[in-house]
Amino acid sequence: MIDYNKLNKGDFLGFDDIEIGLKNGLIEDITNGGLLIGNNHEKGGIKVIIYDEDIGKYLLTEFEGKEFVINPESSKKNLQRLLQINKKSIQFYHERNEIINQHYSANSKNQKKRIINCENKIYYAPYTFVVNVVSTAKCFDELIRINNQN
Repeated sequence: MIDYNKLNKGDFLGFDDIEIGLKNGLIEDITNGGLLIGNNHEKGGIKVIIYDEDIGKYLLTEFEGKEFVINPESSKKNLQRLLQINKKSIQFYHERNEIINQHYSANSKNQKKRIINCENKIYYAPYTFVVNVVSTAKCFDELIRINNQN
């Protein structure tokens, strides 16, 4: 059995390892999607297992707080739109913190959304689509609608 505490970004996992981690509460399934609350990349990020279709393996990677995870079914149905949304962030990168703070404080109380409070554990999100921080802030309401389509 692997030591889940010693896993690092870029490590590969077998499906049996993932099943054991899920069963024992060492890995949390976040495939339903939602807004991630947790560390940004500079503070170590959030450890997430994805499925890398290019190499056909499960891979530990890093997401960050205030990114939005879209469930697999909605990701597949809306892939082109999600790619467009993610591209929006490039032009707004310099406004990042201001946009994020204004948007989340204005919408946090009246939005029906899934919030994922990320602790110091590993999360499981194969076949999902992650929307970067700035694009999440810019298109938050639309991302909630997309994620709730199924």
